[in-house]
Amino acid sequence: MVLLGDIRVQAFRCFEDLTVEGLGRLNVIVGANNSGKSALLDAVHVLTTKGHPGCLWDLLRARGQLFTDAVGEELGDVSELFWGRPNLRLLESGGPIIRLSSTRESVTMKAIGTAPVGLEVQTTGKDFVLTLVAGKGVSRAQIQAAEEEAGPAPLSVVHVRSQLTPPLVLQRGWAPLAGNPGEETVAEALRCIDPSIERSIYAPNTPQPLGYEGWYLRRVGSQLREPFSRQGEGLKRALALSIAMANAEGGTLLVDEVENGLHYTVIPEIWRFLIRASRKLNLQVFMTSHSRDLIDGFGRAQELEGTVLDDVVFFRLERGNPHATRISHRVAASLGESGQDLR
Repeated sequence: MVLLGDIRVQAFRCFEDLTVEGLGRLNVIVGANNSGKSALLDAVHVLTTKGHPGCLWDLLRARGQLFTDAVGEELGDVSELFWGRPNLRLLESGGPIIRLSSTRESVTMKAIGTAPVGLEVQTTGKDFVLTLVAGKGVSRAQIQAAEEEAGPAPLSVVHVRSQLTPPLVLQRGWAPLAGNPGEETVAEALRCIDPSIERSIYAPNTPQPLGYEGWYLRRVGSQLREPFSRQGEGLKRALALSIAMANAEGGTLLVDEVENGLHYTVIPEIWRFLIRASRKLNLQVFMTSHSRDLIDGFGRAQELEGTVLDDVVFFRLERGNPHATRISHRVAASLGESGQDLR
C-alpha cells in the first residue's frame, strides 16, 4: 500500500479549504470541539473509497443526517456534505463544489440540473449521478442502483465510530478472520487490557444472536468460556478496534475518539499494539482524540519500546486555519513529558 502523503479538503462539511501535509502511518487528529476532527475522517473515507455511493450513505446515516419524505421514504440529506449546507437547487448557478484530493486520488461532488437537481460525483474510479428528491435527498434505492454500477466498496477501508460498535457489525467483521491470522490480531489487542486472555471465540447459539450473545473469552490455562457480555467497555472497544484493523489490511483505518472506553493505564499498551499491527498489516491509520491520556500514553509507549516511534504524526485543527498544524512524534513526546498540552 502507498500511504497518503497529503490531503486537500474543499467545500466539504465544515471545511471551506483545508490542507493537511506530511501524513504518516498513524495520524492523530486533535483540536477543540467542532474544529472538524470527525469531518476530516469523513473526507478521508470518501477519498479512499473513491466516492463510493455506499460510503456516502454510511456517512449520512452515521451522523443522523437522514430524513423522511411525505410518503415515508427514508432519504439521505446530501446538502449536509457541502460546506455551509447550501440549498442545492441553487448550486448550478455557481455554489460550492466539493473537491477532495491527494497526490493519487481525487473526488469531486457538485449539483447539476434544475428539475430535478442531481448530485454528480466524479472520481478516479467510476463517475455517477444521483437524482435528488426535494432538491437534497437521495434514497437508499438510488444508492443501491449506483452501487451496482460502481461495483463493491473497497473492503480495505474501515471506519470505527466513537460509539460502541454494534455487535452485528462485529459479527460481520469477524467472519473473514475466523481460523485465520486475524484472530491473533484480536487476541493481541484484548491482552493489552487483560494479559490473562488467550483468545476470543465467536460461537453463536442462534442464527441471529442479539447483543454479545455467542462471544466468549478464554484465558490462558483454562478451557472455560467467559461470556463477553460480562466484560467492560475497554475490552469491547479493543475487540472493535482489532477486528477493524484486521479487516482493513493493506488499506485505511479510521477511528473516531480512539480512547473511548479505555482506562489511562492501558493506553501505552494500546499504542504499542496499534503501531505493531499497522506495520504488520500495512495500514494507514487516521484517528481523532481530545484526550490528554492518549498523548501522555504515547510518550510512555516510546519508553517501553525503547525506540523512536516515528510512524506517528499529530495534527491540530483550528477553526479558520486553512492548514492543519503538524506536530512530529518527537515534539509530541516532549510536550507530554513537560506537561504542556498540544490539543
